[in-house]
Amino acid sequence: MDLLSHKELYHCSRVSKAVSSAALDALYRSGVGMLDWFRLLAPLDKLKCDCHNRQNFVYTPGPLDWDRFYSYAVRARSINAVESMFTGLCPQACQTLMPSGQPGHVLFPSLRSVFWSAWTPQGIRFMQILLHENLNQLILHAPLDELGRYFRTATNLSPNLRRFRLVQPDYEIPPSVLEEFETAIQSWNMLERLTVPSTFLSSRVMELLAPKLTLTDVWATPFRNCVNLDEANASHDMYGPSVSVRTGPYLSLRNLSLDIDHFLLPAAPQILAAPSLQQLHIQISGTTDSEDLDHCISLVVRHCPSLVALSITCSARGLGGEDSSDADSPITSRAVEKILQIPALQYLEIDDSRIPKLHDDDLKALAPRCAGLRVLRLCPSSFNQIHMRGDRSFVPPPTLKSLRAFIEHCPRLETLGYFIDASVVPPPLPRGQDNLLSCHFGLEVGMNSPINNTAAVVAFLMEIMALDSTFSIEPTHCYSDVIGGGPVRKGEVNARWKEVMRMLCEFRRIREKLDYLTKMSCEGRSTAPQST
Repeated sequence: MDLLSHKELYHCSRVSKAVSSAALDALYRSGVGMLDWFRLLAPLDKLKCDCHNRQNFVYTPGPLDWDRFYSYAVRARSINAVESMFTGLCPQACQTLMPSGQPGHVLFPSLRSVFWSAWTPQGIRFMQILLHENLNQLILHAPLDELGRYFRTATNLSPNLRRFRLVQPDYEIPPSVLEEFETAIQSWNMLERLTVPSTFLSSRVMELLAPKLTLTDVWATPFRNCVNLDEANASHDMYGPSVSVRTGPYLSLRNLSLDIDHFLLPAAPQILAAPSLQQLHIQISGTTDSEDLDHCISLVVRHCPSLVALSITCSARGLGGEDSSDADSPITSRAVEKILQIPALQYLEIDDSRIPKLHDDDLKALAPRCAGLRVLRLCPSSFNQIHMRGDRSFVPPPTLKSLRAFIEHCPRLETLGYFIDASVVPPPLPRGQDNLLSCHFGLEVGMNSPINNTAAVVAFLMEIMALDSTFSIEPTHCYSDVIGGGPVRKGEVNARWKEVMRMLCEFRRIREKLDYLTKMSCEGRSTAPQST
């Protein structure tokens, strides 16, 4: 049924009773607007002589109308609602829908997920229509000053909430609002996922989250680590404490995202030491320096031996809104080397719009330490600032030459992405060594990486890349926003890199044919009779 269109589902709903029930379930499970729900109860019409164009029910719904409404409402699993859907109704219509109007009844008894957006104190009254004790997920957007009242309402009406997401700018919050939030967190004993702005994750909130056995995800930044770990990585027997242990804080926490300021909180070491933690995302600001980042990384290395996937991103601006485009990147070879000390690490991405302080010799030294990695991305989204800094000193970015070290030392590597200065093309490999170094991993080059001689770059890549390797100028990422979307791409792709991709695709058939002829030639020589 899920694959059918709305029109096809409508026709199915008019067939047999069994098919009709399944079709109606699919039609009304999600995506139905609030006014459409209200019209199932009774027709709506605009009030005469009302300057706000508000609507009221044409007649007062009776028992049969409510029975018909509930026959559909019981099928609802997810509703997205905004306050304006209710403010378009007159007070009499709103009163009809209030829970007090139907004692003992919940409008949507099977509802499991609610998105509620409001901008006035009156929105709380309308939100009560949707909340009930069996609700699993609440996504809330409301005025900052009124959040305390919303938290109280959600706690009272939905005490068994499993997932809570607060859609709110990362502003400083009033102490009274934070206290109400702490009370709500303490009440939600079945919480599995918490998604909030960084300012809401205080030391006290961390302490309240620590004993919750069901908690698996805490995301306190706009992004989260999104690596899809397979079942082999889901077991921690080979990396750290067994998940069978039933004592200790944050027992089930697996995916965590923190702002760098959280690492200054007293409760930070405890949440980082969660025995099941596998994925971590760290958000640094534009004003974070290398010393701050080193402190953050030291805590991660010390407390997260079981970490499998780590992503670090830099916000475009500092916390105070100051522009950091001309500031030095805090990403250094020392920082990367320290991260690589994590024994279980397989996925590492560090993303900053500024060019990191890494050059060819740094990557050559780091490559042997990356032997256990499957994915490595080092600032593939950096912008070319080489000619923007005037006389300021800078570390020259790595060139294509650095690829050879990863080919030699990283047999498990599946993807390598980083900012490369391809204007410098290494000389061809000496004859006899061209078959010794072959790149079998996917190569992702930042779309802003400089390049001059397209043909020379293509020739070099064809020389070292195996047929099963891939090449991309639009890197994928190990992180996404908290609802699953990828980061927004900035800038235009260099036209020369598009030409590189086109040429590699065009030459692939020729390379496949040459590879086949080479293999046939080798087999012929191996089966030829030996002369005595």
